[in-house]
Amino acid sequence: MRVRAFRRTGTITLRGGTARGDGLPQLAFRVGGPATVRGYDYGVRVARDFWSAQLDYAINRSPVFSPVVFADIGDTFTGDALIGGGIGISLVNGLLRFNLSKGFNPVTAVRFDLAFAAAR
Repeated sequence: MRVRAFRRTGTITLRGGTARGDGLPQLAFRVGGPATVRGYDYGVRVARDFWSAQLDYAINRSPVFSPVVFADIGDTFTGDALIGGGIGISLVNGLLRFNLSKGFNPVTAVRFDLAFAAAR
């Protein structure tokens, strides 16, 4: 979902899921990492239910270079929600992205992630 504020655009991504039936560990949902809560290692929380929300806000959108700020929250219903945030640079309409992120609840060290995306 796209949002607009202060003549800038942002994106909100909501995810959630629940699994029933077989209790195989490989079928469990994982929270943490670039797709759910940045600032944490992938799969820092694992369970059969999860939810997450990500907000990406472009400071200056251009097809070649866009600085971005972001905030994420998510959990597996097993404790306090993970909260992370940071800054990034999106290049070539999001094909390449550099992120500096930090977990705030619980506190983690600053992470650097490099992400590649398919052309839109």
